Amino acid sequence: MGEGQTGLPLDPKRRARAQVTQAVGRIQALRAEREKRITAAALEVVGALEARKDKLAELEQAAAAGIAAMLAEGLTIAEILEWTGGTILDAKEAGRLARLASDG
Repeated sequence: MGEGQTGLPLDPKRRARAQVTQAVGRIQALRAEREKRITAAALEVVGALEARKDKLAELEQAAAAGIAAMLAEGLTIAEILEWTGGTILDAKEAGRLARLASDG
C-alpha cells in the first residue's frame, strides 16, 4: 500500500489518481518529443522546397537570358532548338523562357 508524505497510507482513489497523473505526464512528454521531431522534419522539407524554388527561379532566369541573347542575334525559336540540341528544350518551353526574359 502506498504512503503519502506524512507516512500515512493513501486511499485507493488517491493512489489511482497519482498513477494516472504520472502516466499522463509520461504520455505528454512522449508526445511533445514526437511533435518536436515532426516539426524539425517539416521545417527540413519546407526549407528544402523553398530553396529548390529559389534555385529554380535563378536557373530559369539564366536560361531565359540565354534565349534572349540568341533571339537578339536574330535566331528563331526553331533555330534556338537546333542550337540547344533539340532534346532538353521544346518550342513551348523556349517561348515561355523568352517571355520570362522580356518580362524580367
